[in-house]
Amino acid sequence: PLIACLPLIVIKAGDYMVTVPFIGQVNFGLLYPFLLIPAFITVCGNAFNMIAGLNGLEAGSGLIIGLGLLVDGILAGNPIVISLSLILIASLLAFLFFNFYPAKVFPGDITPFLIGAMVASTAIIGDTEKFVVIAIGLYYLEFILKLRSGFKAQSFGIPQEDGSLKSPYEKIYSVTHFVMKLGKDRLKEKQVVLVILLLQTIPVLLAILVVLLQ
Repeated sequence: PLIACLPLIVIKAGDYMVTVPFIGQVNFGLLYPFLLIPAFITVCGNAFNMIAGLNGLEAGSGLIIGLGLLVDGILAGNPIVISLSLILIASLLAFLFFNFYPAKVFPGDITPFLIGAMVASTAIIGDTEKFVVIAIGLYYLEFILKLRSGFKAQSFGIPQEDGSLKSPYEKIYSVTHFVMKLGKDRLKEKQVVLVILLLQTIPVLLAILVVLLQ
């Protein structure tokens, strides 16, 4: 992540003045490029890798957030955010053509990190960090659920004879487990992914609402 941050640090991307909730404007100075940027890239990159493993899930989530960033860029009249979000959207649409169920290609660990890094970079360069912090809200829930297992639980389900996915644990350690149990372990992989993508739209719509109310 530190190496990935170097271009942003070199070009002095972002605004060192950051609005902190309940405090107001804070000038982070050199802490912004050398601490906040690496932290933001790392958090976003690893976030997309937490809810992963199902056909079209990682790229689909990235696409929804990318569409949200595009709306944010249009509302703010920010050409940088518009341009970068369009690149992300076009790339993920092309990837999803082969990655959605039944997938012919898989993202591995690299693609989720790339999506997260792209989302974070767009936020930093386009000064729209607040939008992204809200838009990735589903991943905060995933972090808490994974924390319950000591980050040992997997997001996968157990395939059944009828093609449905059964949660591998009695307790819920992932958003994927929550959706599987919500469907009483009768949902197929494509259905599980679509429900999670629907859930992903909630924080994105909330982020857009916040932008509109500013």
